[in-house]
Amino acid sequence: MKLREQKSIAQFVKVFVRTNQHRLQDKQYHAGVSIQMDLPTSDTPTIIKYALKGLELIYKEDHNYSKCGIELHGLIPENTIQIESV
Repeated sequence: MKLREQKSIAQFVKVFVRTNQHRLQDKQYHAGVSIQMDLPTSDTPTIIKYALKGLELIYKEDHNYSKCGIELHGLIPENTIQIESV
């Protein structure tokens, strides 16, 4: 189910990468990072922006990656957060 359909927002974006553990001739590597967003959101472009920041932190050149992914954590109802107006 989509985040917006649930009327939820995410507080964290987790990004992970890994190489194929069965290809022993390749360099092996796996890593993940979780980033807290400034404001919880369900906005796709904002989530992508944070995911790319995370990928920059863990990506290494010269590896044959077999899997990568993005997970959203810290899901809360969207009506939990009030944005202050100035």
